[in-house]
Amino acid sequence: MAGVSRTTIVDVATRIAAEPRPVHERGDLTGALAVLAGLRFSRGAVVEMIRSTPMISDILRESNILEVLREVYGDEIKEEIARTGRQAGIQEGRQIGIQEGRQVGIQEGRQVGIQEGRQVGIQEGKWELARMALENRFGPPAADVVEALHAADEATLLAVVMHIATDTPEQLRARLGLA
Repeated sequence: MAGVSRTTIVDVATRIAAEPRPVHERGDLTGALAVLAGLRFSRGAVVEMIRSTPMISDILRESNILEVLREVYGDEIKEEIARTGRQAGIQEGRQIGIQEGRQVGIQEGRQVGIQEGRQVGIQEGKWELARMALENRFGPPAADVVEALHAADEATLLAVVMHIATDTPEQLRARLGLA
């Protein structure tokens, strides 16, 4: 079968299908061709060749080649079908599991992101409140004060806002660790 291509196999099968012979003879010839093609090409390629021409599939179904193969290789065929089915099931299950895992991960990530975003937003709001309070009381804050506000923890920001009306600029700087 040197130099044989998929196209050649399909062409020969199509010619067999067009022969004015009884269906069972055309089926036997097509089946023999499929078996020989299986020696040269992968199972997937042979299946693709058979399925690419519906007339070939119909002839094989109507012939006795399937009966012969079942009789000779029945148990092996069943085992192969079971093995292939198991592998396909495992692969499909794996893909579904990966997809579901992604969805769960995305949802959990979204929840974590929302929570972290809330926390960052609250912290920025507290920082902005302290900065605005300082600006309203003392005018635009110096760069080192702005930097200290950004680095300050929640308790320090709260203390700045709580004492804004009574602290002097020096006391404020001390609260921020700038004294």
